[in-house]
Amino acid sequence: VTGRFSVNPDKIDSVSGIVRCDLRTLETGISTRDGHMRDRHLHTDQFPFAFFELTSQKGLPTTLEEGKVYSVAGVGNFFIHGIAREIHPQLTICRKNITGGESILVKAKFQIRLDDFDIPRPKALLFKLAEVILVDVTFTGYRNVKSDNVVLPEWKVLK
Repeated sequence: VTGRFSVNPDKIDSVSGIVRCDLRTLETGISTRDGHMRDRHLHTDQFPFAFFELTSQKGLPTTLEEGKVYSVAGVGNFFIHGIAREIHPQLTICRKNITGGESILVKAKFQIRLDDFDIPRPKALLFKLAEVILVDVTFTGYRNVKSDNVVLPEWKVLK
């Protein structure tokens, strides 16, 4: 997972960010199942990455206090399998002081329906996958750290 986000914790006027996950590294605990998920369902040869783009939030105060945990509603786009859809994740944000600097811990939780992204469900009796998948992403951002230049695919965002 790699990405970047932008926020000024002392004067919040906007929050944005992009996270990219390499689906070719997906591990389920069973190597055969990993291959099936990558090849038959996620088609990682054609769509190797999933992306989450945070476009806005509702509920943060104008300043983040160090150590305080904030729960807010996010608005963003989720890109996977050639399709992008607007989503509304629940976000948890915490500003922390660490040795040598400052960080912000972000947790995002949301659900996706496989049908909404044209991801075929496995049909084998021993390998079942729910129609709705819970996605739980946790990442930490550090002040003044150079980030990878993640570029979103040019897929039309569906509502």
